[in-house]
Amino acid sequence: MAGTSFVVSPEKLSRLSVLYGPAPNGELAILDHPQTTGWAEPPLFASGGAGLISTADDYLRFARMLLNKGMLDGSRLLSRRTVEAMTTDYLTPEQHTHATFAFSNNQMWANRGFGYGVQVLTKQTGLGPSIGTFGWPGAFGTAWYVDPHEDLIAIILLQYQNAIVAADWRSQVGDDFLTLTYQAIND
Repeated sequence: MAGTSFVVSPEKLSRLSVLYGPAPNGELAILDHPQTTGWAEPPLFASGGAGLISTADDYLRFARMLLNKGMLDGSRLLSRRTVEAMTTDYLTPEQHTHATFAFSNNQMWANRGFGYGVQVLTKQTGLGPSIGTFGWPGAFGTAWYVDPHEDLIAIILLQYQNAIVAADWRSQVGDDFLTLTYQAIND
């Protein structure tokens, strides 16, 4: 994953996407631009849970490795048991009834659980992802999903702040993306 880091090197800044978000007047605003980005300088303290910047290729490689239970391009990077442990829901029944974050609704964990660093779908709703689908969203409308039942990886890189908050889509785009992805399965 050579394109994933807490900082973007000067020679790669031109590849960085513009980050959009809502302006106070409700219009579209540019919140981060490659020419003025804060990701050009290393953070004082790299966060263990946030702040990475990545590429579509790296997201796909990571998701492929997990879909293949730790194997990528013929090499074992994680044991099968480690991937199974990562993608197992460890929340208690009581935890499933409470929101994790003050700004999320109490249904946050109603249909999904949490493994080691990934959310895991525990109940299927509608046509979308199968039970056991796992992944995680990023802060700027990026999300990856691995559905082992369908042998499917879905990645969206929206680049819009607050499109996803506490793993819940705040934009219809995310739900539409998953609906269209699953409608496209043709067997």
